[in-house]
Amino acid sequence: EMTKNKITAVLGPTNTGKTHLAIETMLSFDSGMIGFPLRLLAREVYDKVIKKVGLEKVALITGEEKIIPLNAKYFLCTVESMPINKELDFVGKSDELFSFVAMQHATPIVSVAFIIGLVAAAYSSADSALTALTTSFCVDFLGYERSKPTDIKKRRWVHIGFAFILFITILIFNAINNEAVIKELFRAAGFTYGPLLGLFSFGILTKNKINDKYVVVITLISILLTGIYFYGMPMLVEGFEAGFELIIINGFFTYILLHFNSYLHRKKS
Repeated sequence: EMTKNKITAVLGPTNTGKTHLAIETMLSFDSGMIGFPLRLLAREVYDKVIKKVGLEKVALITGEEKIIPLNAKYFLCTVESMPINKELDFVGKSDELFSFVAMQHATPIVSVAFIIGLVAAAYSSADSALTALTTSFCVDFLGYERSKPTDIKKRRWVHIGFAFILFITILIFNAINNEAVIKELFRAAGFTYGPLLGLFSFGILTKNKINDKYVVVITLISILLTGIYFYGMPMLVEGFEAGFELIIINGFFTYILLHFNSYLHRKKS
């Protein structure tokens, strides 16, 4: 039997019953939740579990579907869609596995090595981001290296300022501690970064010339079309919910519109 402070790792090749064991273990509790890496796997397990305990006790939460009965006891989700505000007896959460094992079920040497590695990875990523932000601000906004030499003292203060902003941002996200916020940020990135993906793809994959003055218009149209997809598809397809594919859809719209722009440009030339 599983207890609150016991962790069991079941290892083995495919088709050896690992998922079946996880399902049976969850059902041995009064309530529970399992996160799956794939939507189709979550749906398959959902169909199996409702046959065991009934439709009214099982919820399915993925990026495309949300079936949540009022008295649901068992939640089957894709990992990124797992709710965090549920008081459940059994919860499996993949992103906490390594830290849980390292800090509570390993030797002190392993725990120290884990912390050092985690801090080193975090500082390496943060340092790269801070350096890029500092350089970009100094060159693009303060005009260093273009119209005047770099003021080392001011650059240092800019670096400290961005470090402070990053620190405050981390505290805010730690206080919110809501995966839904992260999910919405990625969804927003689908609208804002999609045109960049389309522009990058067009520049890499083609040698066509375009009329530059229409690029901003093209990106705005792409965002508008993506918004129509985001809000319109759920009306056309029952249970559909747009997910992280937004950035691909947005990039595709931009790519097609750039080709149309290129065609008109060649025709005028």
